Amino acid sequence: SHIYHLLGSIKKDQGEYQEALTFYEKSLASYRNTLPPNHPNLAASYDNIGVDVIYK
Repeated sequence: SHIYHLLGSIKKDQGEYQEALTFYEKSLASYRNTLPPNHPNLAASYDNIGVDVIYK
């Protein structure tokens, strides 16, 4: 999960927002399967997805 998140961050920094979004969505899916619904990593994933959608 965290690796997908980091890869998404790298792609975002490179301006490759569609690829970043793909990694963030994979990260979110993995987090949703393993973490409680109120975990901060879920909030960070949703935030990153929202930012990428805005910049895309």
